[in-house]
Amino acid sequence: MLDKLKKIKITNSALKFLIIGSINAGAGYLFMVLLSLVISPYVANLIAYILFFFLSFYLHSNISFGVGQNMKEYFFPYLISYLLAYIANLSSLSMFIVYFRIDLFLSYFLSMIIFVIISFGFNYYFAYRLRCIINQGVE
Repeated sequence: MLDKLKKIKITNSALKFLIIGSINAGAGYLFMVLLSLVISPYVANLIAYILFFFLSFYLHSNISFGVGQNMKEYFFPYLISYLLAYIANLSSLSMFIVYFRIDLFLSYFLSMIIFVIISFGFNYYFAYRLRCIINQGVE
């Protein structure tokens, strides 16, 4: 029974992360697409991820992982997680565009999926790990 409760809690964090991430990613995607019409796709990607980092941190801290007033102590671990996920995003974007010759906009979308999966993993198991252990009893 306890194992089922743990899974529900993890699913709730994952669901919140997915909803917030989808809204944030959708806005970021639109911003990237519009920006890439006038500048390099890689620069557009970087600018979008930098701008949406702060919104993402705020929303995930308050809603997905529920740290509330203690956000400051999670900033550095979140930044590290975000940077690692961004490196995976940029690598996959380059791979999709250069090696697989996939359309730029589809490449953005596919690399964002990779970013979301890696970002959730790093945030759940690293950046917000202590909070998850306290609130959800994750082992």
